[in-house]
Amino acid sequence: MGLTRYDLFALASILTLYLIGQSLAGRLPSRLAIHFGLNLKPDSFVSRQVGLGLMLGVGLWTWFIALVTARPFASLRAFLAVCLTLTLFGTIVLWNLGLRKPGALLSTTCAVSFVARIVYLFVRGC
Repeated sequence: MGLTRYDLFALASILTLYLIGQSLAGRLPSRLAIHFGLNLKPDSFVSRQVGLGLMLGVGLWTWFIALVTARPFASLRAFLAVCLTLTLFGTIVLWNLGLRKPGALLSTTCAVSFVARIVYLFVRGC
C-alpha cells in the first residue's frame, strides 16, 4: 500500500497546521479549550502543548482511518483528512485566541474548509 501524492499533500497540510499552532503557542492561553457543547461553551481543557499535540494526532488518525477504509479514493481521503483537521484546528485555535461569537466562528471555520476545497482541486488538477 503506497502513498499517493494526495496522501503526501494531506500529511504535509496536517504537519503545516501543527507548525502554525506551534508558532501561535505564545498567544494561546496555557489551558486550551478542546471540546465544546452544542452551545459552543467549552467543557474540556488541556495544557497548550497537549492540545496542539492532540490536534496533530487527530489529523494523523483521521488520515490513517481514511487510508485504510477508502483505499481506492486517494483524493477523497486526503480531502476529508485535511478538511477535518482544518475545521478542528480552526475552531480550537480561533476560540482560544478570543474569537468566541458562534456566527463568526462558524463562518471562519467554513471559510477555512472552503480554502481547503480550493487547494484540493488545485492539487488534484496537478
